Amino acid sequence: MGSSGVLRYSGRNRLKLIISRRYDKTGSWGWTIIRKKNNAGDTTPQVEYFASDAGNSIPCFDVDAIRPFTNKLREEFEDWELDYGSIVKVYDYRVTKSASEIRWHRPFFENLTDTVLPFRFLDFRITPDKNRDANRKFGVDARTFCGLETAAAEYTTDEFDAYFDEGFKSSDRLIPIGAIDHPDLGKITIRCILLKEDPREWLRETEDRIFHSVNGQVHFKQKKG
Repeated sequence: MGSSGVLRYSGRNRLKLIISRRYDKTGSWGWTIIRKKNNAGDTTPQVEYFASDAGNSIPCFDVDAIRPFTNKLREEFEDWELDYGSIVKVYDYRVTKSASEIRWHRPFFENLTDTVLPFRFLDFRITPDKNRDANRKFGVDARTFCGLETAAAEYTTDEFDAYFDEGFKSSDRLIPIGAIDHPDLGKITIRCILLKEDPREWLRETEDRIFHSVNGQVHFKQKKG
């Protein structure tokens, strides 16, 4: 969905800050603020961005590098520093109440079967714990995510392991079941993962077992019944 996909979760005004610099590190950092604007009598809202008065240009600033993350104590997270690229800050983002009450990362497991590249979650809502590892000591819950298929492989059965022993690569992960050639939908492939009877964490908590996906993104789910 890209950056626009998160706008509907960004509070009433859809406020979002974007900061960006060229990949070759030349020039300044440019920034703007995006918001939703409801015009009177207009049923379709508009999205507008901030520009300076001087020639309707994007505001800029000069700095060698940016550390975009801070913990609860407002200390900079030195492990993540950017000297080029883009930063998107979403305000009033509606996720979960707290990391301790609800597993905030679970929706990603249930809605992405595969990712082109692994990506890293950094949750800075954690209270710093000096007795934990370096991330938790600073107040960060760090997790790497590669998609539902990779996550589910952790809970596979012995039969699944034996299947790979017969010459299949573990990177395949999914057992091919069949394919359907539909005149309107094209070729639909069906694959499965054999799970243990009592998987841990989110697999045990969710009733969803059949995932209809396109390019790694889940479009429809069916429960195990």
